[in-house]
Amino acid sequence: MFYLYSYEKLKVNIEDVSLHIKEILNPNENNFVREYIQVRVRLDYSEKSLGYYRIIYSIDGQFEDDYFISEWVGYRPHMLIGLLDDLLEEMNQENKSGYLNETDFKTISGILKKKKLKIKNEFMSSYFCE
Repeated sequence: MFYLYSYEKLKVNIEDVSLHIKEILNPNENNFVREYIQVRVRLDYSEKSLGYYRIIYSIDGQFEDDYFISEWVGYRPHMLIGLLDDLLEEMNQENKSGYLNETDFKTISGILKKKKLKIKNEFMSSYFCE
């Protein structure tokens, strides 16, 4: 999906560095206060948001946790292409085993391949090209 990737189009922005002090209320145990530092980094590509990355540090600066929240709109086309690949593979197996005749196999696989190429080209031109 990233064959047109360009480093110049990637923007990494430190959006926020903040101190968090939260009281954790636990009905079954003692309540406690959690203090941590959070860094939020936004990732954009070609002026579109991919998502953000959060890094959590203890109050003394030790790494504790991190996670990435995706806002990438390319996930749907990526999944569709994967599903079309799965269908093509399944049809190929059906054709080899004799459950699907050669004419139908060629017709249907041709349609699926064209659809896959169309999805890929539309996504690439709308997301990665200026």
